[in-house]
Amino acid sequence: MMKRFQVGLGVLAILGWVAPAQAQFGGLKKAVKGAIEQKMREAGGSEGAGGRPPTVESIGGGGEPARAGAAEPAYVSDQGVTSEVHRQNVGRIVFSKQLIEKGKEQPGQFASEFTLRDPIHSRFYLARSIENECIKAGQTCFSAHLKIRFIVNGEEVGAYDTLPDREWFSTWTTFRQESLTDAYELGSNEINGFFLDAVVPKLKEGKNDIQVKVTFVADASGNTKYEHNEPICEGEFSLVVGRGEVDRFLAEKAPHLPEPRMKNPKLEAEMLQAIRDAGWKEEPLKAVIIEDDWTYERNRLTGIIVSRHISAAVLVKRPDGQCRLFYVGFGQENQGGNKYGKTRLGGVQSRGPYDVPCSIR
Repeated sequence: MMKRFQVGLGVLAILGWVAPAQAQFGGLKKAVKGAIEQKMREAGGSEGAGGRPPTVESIGGGGEPARAGAAEPAYVSDQGVTSEVHRQNVGRIVFSKQLIEKGKEQPGQFASEFTLRDPIHSRFYLARSIENECIKAGQTCFSAHLKIRFIVNGEEVGAYDTLPDREWFSTWTTFRQESLTDAYELGSNEINGFFLDAVVPKLKEGKNDIQVKVTFVADASGNTKYEHNEPICEGEFSLVVGRGEVDRFLAEKAPHLPEPRMKNPKLEAEMLQAIRDAGWKEEPLKAVIIEDDWTYERNRLTGIIVSRHISAAVLVKRPDGQCRLFYVGFGQENQGGNKYGKTRLGGVQSRGPYDVPCSIR
């Protein structure tokens, strides 16, 4: 009611200024109508700059334009659409035998059929950043685990789980993956370990259809989890496999655990038990001792040995079936008489942990 009253006063004020001039030319009716329409537009609000809904560009890559009259979420600034190729492939994953550089893509090099001897590079094109996907869904998210899901000949064989850093989570709308068929390197191309462990053994002789879909699970407000199960991008390619090629590929690309510096089966078994006793949810599979000998801790005043310590690389399997490699310290307390107590978990070292294929040797 107050807004209408204010509009009315505004109209009268305008008429007091406009009417004399317009009346000289017989346009009083037109002036009144124009003044009323103008004040009503000002009082009623607009749908964005120029009275139009905001576009993708005006909201920093937040997705499709808003419907007229709909409240637009407050998106964070992200990379938006990074190239014309990106614009043409929003929500898609493209593949190539060459590295696909952002802003320098060459669609003529994109491919849909590969062999295990070929490099398989990929680039992922999103409509908006992961954080903006949360905002679009009405969620406040702080971080997210990306789930890169692989489907082989219609069967989902698992998902590679990766945790984007803050910049990736908030701003990236495209990212690349180097060749899936490269040899796995510890702490580097961890998705290659997953590909080697989960995808390659499922390949059959002949043509295989591979689908890749990306979803995410986010840490959201209220100490909750937000599961975004609709793919934010997806793509497909085929892998043509010759007779015996899977076995040759696995043998050639098989990753290796660190070389042991000491071999002691009894101590290695005790290390695995120490992890179980510590209540880890992961199942310990193998321990590799990575030091030549124990390090001894002595009492500063007496010089008497208090305990001894040694490190190992420990392979564990998570509840979701994926494996990780931890670098862990273990210790034993001195009980006198050159005897030491039970092997106990000391602590996890700063390097790692690393996602590794469970077939690592």
